[in-house]
Amino acid sequence: MIFLAAFALLAHGDYHYASHEGSNEYPYTSWETAAHMIQEAVDASEPYDTVYIGSGEWYEIIDMDLADSCVAIIGRGMDSTLIWTDRNEYMILRAHKTSFKDICFRHLGTYGAVILAYYGPGWPQDVYVNRCKFEGYRNALGILGSYAANHIIENSIFDSLSAYDGAIAGPYARVEFRNNICNLGRLAGLCIYAGGQYFLVENNYFQAPVRGFEGLIFHAEGLLDTLIVQNNIIKYFNGAAKMLRVSRGSKFAYNVLDSLSFTAPQPAVNIAYIEDDSLDFVEVIGNSIRHDDESIGIRVYPGPFGVVASVRYNNFWDVETPIVPEYPDIYDSVGNTFNDPMYVGSFDFHLQMFSPLIDAGDPEIPDPDGSRSDIGVYGGPLGEVYDYQDLPPLIPDSIYAYVTSDTVTINWHFNTEADFNHYLLYRDTVTGFEPSISNLIGEPDSSLYVDTDIDLNHNYYYRIASVDDQNNVSDYSEELAVILTDVRGLWGDNVPLLTSIVGNYPNPFNSRTIIRYNVGNIGPIPVDISIIIYDVLGREVKEIVEKERYPGEYEVTWDGRDNGGSELTSGVYFVKIVQWEDKIESRPRKIMLLK
Repeated sequence: MIFLAAFALLAHGDYHYASHEGSNEYPYTSWETAAHMIQEAVDASEPYDTVYIGSGEWYEIIDMDLADSCVAIIGRGMDSTLIWTDRNEYMILRAHKTSFKDICFRHLGTYGAVILAYYGPGWPQDVYVNRCKFEGYRNALGILGSYAANHIIENSIFDSLSAYDGAIAGPYARVEFRNNICNLGRLAGLCIYAGGQYFLVENNYFQAPVRGFEGLIFHAEGLLDTLIVQNNIIKYFNGAAKMLRVSRGSKFAYNVLDSLSFTAPQPAVNIAYIEDDSLDFVEVIGNSIRHDDESIGIRVYPGPFGVVASVRYNNFWDVETPIVPEYPDIYDSVGNTFNDPMYVGSFDFHLQMFSPLIDAGDPEIPDPDGSRSDIGVYGGPLGEVYDYQDLPPLIPDSIYAYVTSDTVTINWHFNTEADFNHYLLYRDTVTGFEPSISNLIGEPDSSLYVDTDIDLNHNYYYRIASVDDQNNVSDYSEELAVILTDVRGLWGDNVPLLTSIVGNYPNPFNSRTIIRYNVGNIGPIPVDISIIIYDVLGREVKEIVEKERYPGEYEVTWDGRDNGGSELTSGVYFVKIVQWEDKIESRPRKIMLLK
């Protein structure tokens, strides 16, 4: 039975207070007589009492020490009431049938947890958390429970927590984790470890600190009866859910996974077989999954008892292998699509008008406006009604050109919006020009244009815009300069004076880093550049050759491997740039590789 009493705790029993301004008179029944320590106010409480905590910082470890405490602990707000410790302990011990509201908890220890919700057999272990914040900058866990625990955690923030089970962990009887924000730390590997009877994860926002973050959101195993993960946004994670040995109506539905992994990623969703003789299966339905770089969308492990997964009406975008393995006897797959979802923005996952994900979900499941469900976080039965915006297509990017004889060939990334129509290509002989009908030279419908109308005595400058079916026009691209007469004209007064390493990002990095460098106008141009990586002993481990570079700023990616293709170990490395072999070289820059 879910912890229904938690909702009533906030209004029952007597009231006790803790404040830095009180007179510390037992039993602390007013702000004027408030306790100077939270523990003192808790010790004065009986079951169904309420403890109010004033503003300020409280450095405490709180021991409930009651088999059936039934106490509500309420602060002045997560921005006003801070309880913290730097000790390697549990901040809140034996929190049984306890409610927490409007408090910020900060755990700076190297291990431990904020709330420990179990102690011994037979103890009630229910916790209700609302509008609280959990912070930790080392290795602390948020909430730890056990088989007997029933938890409701909602409207709260989990920030920079553990390397293992950041927000909540334990084989609970029942958990509802709703409307929370989880920003995990750079070392965090897992947000939620779920086990037990019933686990609902709904309407949450999960974000890792950097792209390519090596972590999981959910790890569920141990014959978990029901795991429902729905209407969540999951941003930048290596993988989203490991659903191992879950059964009896579990589902992963109407989530947005926008992982953008730079590492060799785990599958966005891992599903393992059911360990009994039933034919129940896990539903994976209505999700929008973007998980690039040699990625797998959904992996279904073969099971001994027939179909174990229903993978239906999901959208896969930038996913190299949407579903593995592709055996029809272990999963059914209906209505999946492979389209640009056309989100409103990088962090706004509402769909644009004309998105192919609109009304593309299960035709038997209506969304809140009564039409067929959309795919994604706002489109399922728990989604919302909103107006679809008709936005212009994205600005053309990654534009480059090469010259052969008297021809300039221009390439760029092709727009993938469902309503994309064509491009507008502008050209002038003056840098910084304004596009207009007078310098429009083409309207291609592909991302390649061959300009044959050129004069080798001029330099040319190009800009591009994209147009959709409704004649919405994007902003103009960055200007592309093609220099046919003079090297310096390519960069004007901004030509780099030195050839040097500008820096790299991310740094430290795990599997890939982007090295930025300048090429100066020194000696004959174009030039072959060498990017050389050394270890701390000065030994060359990698050389990257960049051919025919003109003066300007460039980027190159290093994958942390040596010249032989082997992965290097964690440590400090140095990168330097060489122009014209050993004649011109810059000072090295430090790079840190963390595995």
